[in-house]
Amino acid sequence: MPPRPPRDPATVGSFAELRSHYRQLWVELDDCRHSKGMTSEALRYRTVEVRGAKADAKAAKSKLVTLSKHQKAKDEANKAGYWSGAAAITVTIFYEAFKVVGFPRRQGLGRVVGPRSGIRSDCMDGDNGIWLGIPCDA
Repeated sequence: MPPRPPRDPATVGSFAELRSHYRQLWVELDDCRHSKGMTSEALRYRTVEVRGAKADAKAAKSKLVTLSKHQKAKDEANKAGYWSGAAAITVTIFYEAFKVVGFPRRQGLGRVVGPRSGIRSDCMDGDNGIWLGIPCDA
């Protein structure tokens, strides 16, 4: 391959040499255009690929957040169910135990007894009366 064409056209020795440099420049220009087109095509393909990957990542992130929210809500519902179940079982066990053993005597209700309280005072002094469904003779 001949050396690079000179920058100053005055230094070209003959018209034939000028033509050969001209052809060489056009070949280089065509090569540059071809490589630029290939680069642009590759970048265009890569841009589409990157945009698709970004969209996929965004969709996956939103699904992950949604699944996390659903999972958290499900876990909270399970915890609430466990607590309510435990409370119901505890109340049932205490109720059944008190049915067998007897309900505890209410302490300090003598101070509340009065004409406006709606509680009979004769039930607080050990008679066999009924106070709110609980025997008072305990």
